[in-house]
Amino acid sequence: MMIDELIEHVVALEAELQACSARLQEHSDGEALHDLRIGVRRLRSILRPLRGLPEINALELVAAEVGHRSTPLRDTEVLIQELANKASRPASRPPNESWRVRNWKPTNGPI
Repeated sequence: MMIDELIEHVVALEAELQACSARLQEHSDGEALHDLRIGVRRLRSILRPLRGLPEINALELVAAEVGHRSTPLRDTEVLIQELANKASRPASRPPNESWRVRNWKPTNGPI
């Protein structure tokens, strides 16, 4: 990757991260934190070849900390969404129960 392309990617990611940050502050949607975390991971990946430079190392430490600190919140968001999805689905029988109902045959003997 040429240096101009690298700079272009970093500038685009910076704009994306700023937009995600604004969405988080406004509480405008439930995917803002997820999108922010993806952007931070992309930034870390793009800068990986430059590790060892003092400025990059400092940025890497901050980006890693964003990931570590946001993980519990993102896990909670996902859990809440999964529980909401589960609550909105109709209750279903356990898998074996439906088989028993379909294949039930009366018996002539004691139960």
